[in-house]
Amino acid sequence: MGTGVCRMGALDINRFDENTVQWIETKPNSDFSYLWCVELDEFTCNGSVVDIGTGKGFNLALDTGSSFFKGSNDVITKITNAIEGSGLQRLSRVLHSKEDLHKYPTLELNIAGTNYELTPEQYFFEVGNRWELGFQVMNGLPPDMLLAGSIFLDTVYCAFIREEEGAVLLLILVAAT
Repeated sequence: MGTGVCRMGALDINRFDENTVQWIETKPNSDFSYLWCVELDEFTCNGSVVDIGTGKGFNLALDTGSSFFKGSNDVITKITNAIEGSGLQRLSRVLHSKEDLHKYPTLELNIAGTNYELTPEQYFFEVGNRWELGFQVMNGLPPDMLLAGSIFLDTVYCAFIREEEGAVLLLILVAAT
């Protein structure tokens, strides 16, 4: 966990593939103006869309100060239910062996037409001698927002850039190398 770097004033071209650069305009959010928000087009689990209300108007808040994914109870419940499955074969949110991670599905976040994949090794956190699912309910978040912490941000190279003309906020999101 945690390979993030804060670099001021320049891009480190050795940390990303220049062919994967994607410029994404951030969305203003009056209630959470301190967060960098982009539109989350789709959230999938093992290839199936998880109905958390994604699409037009759904915010993915990129929070460099958080580790987990966080959202309202409704959003997190839908995601964790999709990950854990249902019925008698329901999977656990806490694992005692890294070997069990292979039982869990791959997740994808579609942002501006690009899919960003997360494997179970990326969305579980190692805590002592166990692994915990990296999704938490955060009271006070609106139902149209999913906050993404280092679980997601450690898998990409992000540069947060403020454009002076018109104060438009832009984000570069590229595949990390």
